[in-house]
Amino acid sequence: MLYREQEGLTCSDRARQSAIDSNEEHHSQREKSDEENRLRKVAAGQNTSSLTERGIPKPMGMTWCLPGARQDKQSVTKDWESVQPLIEGVLMHKMRNVMKDNGYLTEIFREEWEEGAEIKHIFQETLNPGEITAWHCHQNTTDRLFASLGSLKIVLYDARKESSTRGLLNVFRVGTAHPHLIVVPPGIWHGVMNIGPEISLIVNITDKVYEYESPDHWRLDEDTDQIPYSFRKSHRDSP
Repeated sequence: MLYREQEGLTCSDRARQSAIDSNEEHHSQREKSDEENRLRKVAAGQNTSSLTERGIPKPMGMTWCLPGARQDKQSVTKDWESVQPLIEGVLMHKMRNVMKDNGYLTEIFREEWEEGAEIKHIFQETLNPGEITAWHCHQNTTDRLFASLGSLKIVLYDARKESSTRGLLNVFRVGTAHPHLIVVPPGIWHGVMNIGPEISLIVNITDKVYEYESPDHWRLDEDTDQIPYSFRKSHRDSP
C-alpha cells in the first residue's frame, strides 16, 4: 500500500472495530466465572462494586462522534521515528544538535554517509513564512536538502515508470529543531514549504554544477493535478 498522509478510520469504522474487539474480549473472559473474579479482587483488597455504584461513568461508545470526523493514522513509532516507507533511492540522514556553551553545532554532511558520493555545487535558498517552491525535478542531478534555519516541509513524489515505488509520496518536516539531510535522486519530483513563522533557509548539496545555458531543472505548477498532493490543503496535518 502506498503511503500518503491521509485520514484514518471514520467514526463508523471505529465503532465497528470497537464492537468486534469488545465481542472478542467478552468471549475470552467467559471461561472465568464471575465468582472467581470477585474472590480474586477481594483477596487483592480491591473494590468489587460496579463502576456505576462507585459514581464512575461507564465508558461511552461512539455517540459523541460527528459525521465526517476521522481518526488519525499512525505516523510515528513510540520513539517518534516516521513509519513511512522511503521512495526507492531516497536517503534520510538524521542529525543531532550538539549543545555548546555558546550555542550548538550540527553536522550537515559526512563522506561515510554516501559511499562514492560526489559534491560539485553547494548553494542556499531562503523561503518566507508560508511560501512554497514546487514542483521541481532533475534528470541527472542528485539533490541533498538540509534545512539549516526555520521549519520546512519537504515533499517527494516518485513518477518513475521503472521504479518499485512508483506513485509513492514522502513527506518530511525538518528544520532547526529536527535536522535531517534528505537525499533526492534524479527523477523524483520535490517541493518545499516554509511551515514556520519566520524566514527559513535550505542548503542544497548537489553532485552536478548548475548549467546556466541548459539547466537540468524541470518544473510543474504548485497546484498541478499530476501529483496527488496539495501543500495548501495538507498544511497543519498529521505529525
